[in-house]
Order: sequence, then structure tokens, then C-alpha cells
Amino acid sequence: MFLAIYTITLLLVAVSIDAFTAGLSYGMNRVKIPFSSAFIMSAMSGTFLLFSLVAGSLLQDILPHNFIKYFSFSVLFLLGLYRLFDTFLPRTIENVNKDDLTVLSPKEATFLGLALSLDNVAAGFGFQAALLSPLLIFVTAVAVNFLIIRLGCLVGRGIVTRTTLNLAWIGAVLLLLLAFSRLLQ
Repeated sequence: MFLAIYTITLLLVAVSIDAFTAGLSYGMNRVKIPFSSAFIMSAMSGTFLLFSLVAGSLLQDILPHNFIKYFSFSVLFLLGLYRLFDTFLPRTIENVNKDDLTVLSPKEATFLGLALSLDNVAAGFGFQAALLSPLLIFVTAVAVNFLIIRLGCLVGRGIVTRTTLNLAWIGAVLLLLLAFSRLLQ
């Protein structure tokens, strides 16, 4: 039982690294991720992992092997490009007030959570979790992912507050690197 818990914990940390990178990216852009948005992303991560653990073998036969990889790449790449162009394009005060770019909305969190969670399906395929309750796996996945998103934001904000340079572009580049890392999997 201890080995099963240890193994699932390692799996959860591994699939949450992307969430840390996304949190770091948003933190460096001074974008707040409210509790609700972090919870949405974390719940999606847990749901996708649980789904893959329970139904992974069926989906593996139905979906093309590279579908998840390329879909996840596309979403993260487009989000990274948007953030990169947004960093360098001048905005007026009215535009800033219309689109609150300082807070990740639940809608945006849903799309980001989807992109970050798709690799959980791939990671969950073939993983034997028979010794653990699916509910325990889900709750643990949500908690670990939530904490890692918050940690990423905290580290990102810490980096930005220690410099006067505009480092918002780094967050966009991190999202682009995260997108390209999908192609290497």
C-alpha cells in the first residue's frame, strides 16, 4: 500500500510540473490566479487523471496516439503567442479596464486547465492504481495541483518584484516552451 501511495504521489508531482510552469508564467506577468480559477484548473487535472486511470485502456485504442500531444501543443502555443504579443503591444487605459488582464478568469482557467490536463490522460494510461481508491486519487491530484499552481505564482511574483525590468515576456516564452515540450513527449 505504501508503495502504491508513493508511486501515485510521484505521478501527481510529475503531471503537475506543467501547472507550476503555468503558475510561474502568470505570476511573472503579475496575473493573479484567484482561488476559484486555481481550483478549476486543479479539479480538471484531477478529473483527467482519474478518467485516464479508469478508462485509459479504452481510449488508448480509440484516439490516435499523437492527438493529445498536438492538441495540447496547439492550445499552449496559441496562449503563449497571445501573451507574447500582448506584452509588446501598447495598450490604452480603456483596453486594460475592459479586459482585466491582471486576473485569470474562471473561463480562461478552464481553457488553461484543459491544455495542462491533457497530458494527464497520457500519463494515466497503463498506470496500475488498483490498490488505491479512485476518490483518494482524485482528491490528492486536486490538492497537489492546486498547491503547485499557487507555488508557481508565488515564485513568479517573487522574481518580478525583485527587478525593475519588464519581464512579462518571459512568462509568454515559458508557455511557448511548455507547448513545444508537448511535441517531445
